[in-house]
Amino acid sequence: MTQTQPQFKVGDRFWTHYDYKWGTVVAVRETRRGEVHGVTGSPLPDTTWYDVHYDGDPEGRVSNMLDDAHGDWDMARMVPPDIAKKYGYGDDPAAAENALPPERRIPGVADETTRRYEDEGLL
Repeated sequence: MTQTQPQFKVGDRFWTHYDYKWGTVVAVRETRRGEVHGVTGSPLPDTTWYDVHYDGDPEGRVSNMLDDAHGDWDMARMVPPDIAKKYGYGDDPAAAENALPPERRIPGVADETTRRYEDEGLL
């Protein structure tokens, strides 16, 4: 069986249907492999647990600990913004706040990449 990988890193944005909130990963806690369901005995997907901070909570506070089910989005307590949008939860509000104005956007290039190129004097 191929080993799966964690889906998030510190600073990544996510949506959780667990608490219906947007937030940011603040720490990677632990990865668990080979676990089984306590009632059914069925194998569970590998998963990594994260400390997270929800938008609007007091700064410097961990809001919850959630897991990613290593990309098995039906089992995960948290999903990346593109998956949240696909499931109908809308766009990440932080992404809209940080978006470049249309005149600075380059089609097909992420805003973060454009900013980095501007900072390095390449644009």
